[in-house]
Amino acid sequence: MPSRTLAALTVAVMLTATACSDTEDSGGKGKLIHGTAIDDAPTGKLIADSGFRPENDGFGFENYGGGDETNLTSQEVHNLFGDAVCIDAETESCELIPQAEAWMEHTNKSMDGGHCYGMSLASLQMWQQTLNASDYGADTTPELAKEDNQPLQSVIAQNFAAQYGTGVKQQMIKGTPSQIVDRLIQAWFAEEKEGMSLGFYKRDGSGGHEITPYAIEKAGDGQVNILVYDNNYPGVTQKVRVDLTRDTWEYKTTTKPGEPVDLYEGDAETGTLELTPVEAVTETQPCSFCGRNDDGEQSGKGSAKGGPAADTKLVYLDGDAANHPHLLLTDDAGHRTGYIDGKLVNEIPGAAVSKPKGGKPGDDPEPEYTIPGDKHVTITLDGGHLTKNVKDVQVGIIYDAFDVAAEQIQLRKGAKDIFDVSADMSRFSYTASDTVSPVVHFGASISDDKYLTFNVSNSADVAGSTMSAELPLDGKRFGRFVLDTSKVKGDSAAYGIEVIYQDKKDEIRFTTDDVEMNTGAKAAVRWDKVDEKRPYMPLLVQDAGEKTWSKLEPVVNE
Repeated sequence: MPSRTLAALTVAVMLTATACSDTEDSGGKGKLIHGTAIDDAPTGKLIADSGFRPENDGFGFENYGGGDETNLTSQEVHNLFGDAVCIDAETESCELIPQAEAWMEHTNKSMDGGHCYGMSLASLQMWQQTLNASDYGADTTPELAKEDNQPLQSVIAQNFAAQYGTGVKQQMIKGTPSQIVDRLIQAWFAEEKEGMSLGFYKRDGSGGHEITPYAIEKAGDGQVNILVYDNNYPGVTQKVRVDLTRDTWEYKTTTKPGEPVDLYEGDAETGTLELTPVEAVTETQPCSFCGRNDDGEQSGKGSAKGGPAADTKLVYLDGDAANHPHLLLTDDAGHRTGYIDGKLVNEIPGAAVSKPKGGKPGDDPEPEYTIPGDKHVTITLDGGHLTKNVKDVQVGIIYDAFDVAAEQIQLRKGAKDIFDVSADMSRFSYTASDTVSPVVHFGASISDDKYLTFNVSNSADVAGSTMSAELPLDGKRFGRFVLDTSKVKGDSAAYGIEVIYQDKKDEIRFTTDDVEMNTGAKAAVRWDKVDEKRPYMPLLVQDAGEKTWSKLEPVVNE
């Protein structure tokens, strides 16, 4: 395979390539389809041609999201990351460790904004015949049905999720518009033509979308067109117009079928174009949330190309793709990453911001944020730009052997909540601006084959209360999950607690409801005290010097 280093081809070299090409003039005229989306059929000579065609090799259905489709299951997560995501990789089906389960749930929610990345890459794999349409219910890709086709939906979801993989990110090719054109020409003049997927954003980083380029058309006066299959508009050709002299690009599409044309454009400075080689998404990805051994190296049995996963934390927000709070991460030195007054900034050293490419028109989900593993940040959920109050928002951090999340968040327009997780992930607090506090989820790998998940809900009478908890995994307090009400406003709060214990043999759920705690009291769940003689988890509440014992009983036959 040719080197992925971008060749510095000039316009003159490209015109020479045109003269040497024996590709026929493609002919044809554009036509309207799906309202204002244009079938931009090529009319000039093709400088380079992969052989892919939207009408023959693209899907026959539109980009989709937010419905009742099947997305990732444990099998696709196993395919992406290898055995390290499984509690017991020796079993026939992979039961995911809590961190992998949390990653899967977040990634599935992110597909509500569309599956464009997965559709582009899956169609390329079928064109290359590394996937076969016949395995998914039809003789050709355009004939495939999405409805009631769980295997196809899952393989599209797996390809979508690959965009978050460290190995895929390392192989993405970013460049100026002319460099992107050069790299496509290089790919399609190779002895074995490479499949390439093209991603782009608006100047402010919003509106990420992924399409499938298949040929370069000469347009005259130093301009070329990248001919593409856009999965928002199946079966037709559209064009990304590139001015090689000015090093600019533009792409016209619609925000929704039947609505006015929306313009995407950029130049050599915007950095809003990127290519993904199709081979990149087929490789096993490094797993940053599968735990590390005593030497700090990634543990687990899965092999991953691209080296071990970086020591980074993933910070995410799930909610309505069009109307959701923004996140602002602030480190201990005051550096900020996230949104300030609607503008995306990145000041935290070593932090990265990744905009997902779903491509469902009109949606703009929150980016994913990665920060160095040893970094402590305070996370603000800012509802200042909301068009209406929101419900069922989730914010979380996944790192190493932990995943911590606040779920079922309700946030009013203009309000702010604060989520604070310690650098080692063992302590967290959530300050809610409303009287309805979120459910806090805490998952941890306590050994190579034992996993705990804690889900805590509470109700306070006064807005602005803070829920705090701690899970020490070493030292004298090992074996306890501690709740602290010292920052709860009002006189008391009622808690519900659920603990899920998993190992290679068992999954046991322990619960208790309505644990009344006065402000200032602490509760400790002794998860390490469960055995055959004591098949429950003791719960100790300490309040003003008094101790009260109760139990988290196992749930049977559910």
